[in-house]
Amino acid sequence: MTLLTIPRPLRERLGEEATEAFIDVVKIIDLEGKRELATKTDIQQVKGEIQQVRGEIQQVRGEIQLVKAEILQVKTELNSKIDNVHIELNSKIDNVHIELNSKIDNLHIELNRKIDNVHVELNSKIDLLNSKIDNVHVELNSKIDLLNSKIDNVQVELNSKIDKSTTELNSKIDKSTTELNSKIDKSTSELNSKIDKSTTELKSDIKLLHWMVGLMFAGVVSLVMKTFFVF
Repeated sequence: MTLLTIPRPLRERLGEEATEAFIDVVKIIDLEGKRELATKTDIQQVKGEIQQVRGEIQQVRGEIQLVKAEILQVKTELNSKIDNVHIELNSKIDNVHIELNSKIDNLHIELNRKIDNVHVELNSKIDLLNSKIDNVHVELNSKIDLLNSKIDNVQVELNSKIDKSTTELNSKIDKSTTELNSKIDKSTSELNSKIDKSTTELKSDIKLLHWMVGLMFAGVVSLVMKTFFVF
């Protein structure tokens, strides 16, 4: 048994009884530790268990390889099936594409046919409308010509009436002018005669007035002279 030596400071701090108790505890721990140490039998047993585990590991590895092989086979089969599905899908897609193209072509042909029919119908309607427009245009031109002819006739008639009215009016104006000039001349002559007569009478009246003024002036002068000589 190993001799335990407790340092003095620890012994002094713990005391004798506590030191002895501490030494007993250490001894018990040392004994238990020795009991737990592996013996040769234990080591052989552990080695056997390790060999067994290694064998199991090798077996597991073999099983893993088998599983990998099965997975590879399944993957190969799955890839083959995927390829087959892909080929089948491509074939179906091609068939659908061909069918769609055929339907599209047929639809395009049908639409072109309908468009052509509509175009022909529209052209027919346009031609008919153009024909009607031409007829209306001819009719309008005929009516316009007739109206122009009537307007020309009316204009000629109006010009004739205007010329006739103008001639009659000029004649009446000339006649009225002659009559008016005659009346003006007559009135002027009568007025001149009256003016001459009035002038003659006025001159006679003025002479009479001058004579009377002379007499009055002479009377006044005579009266003044008489008055002057009397005084």
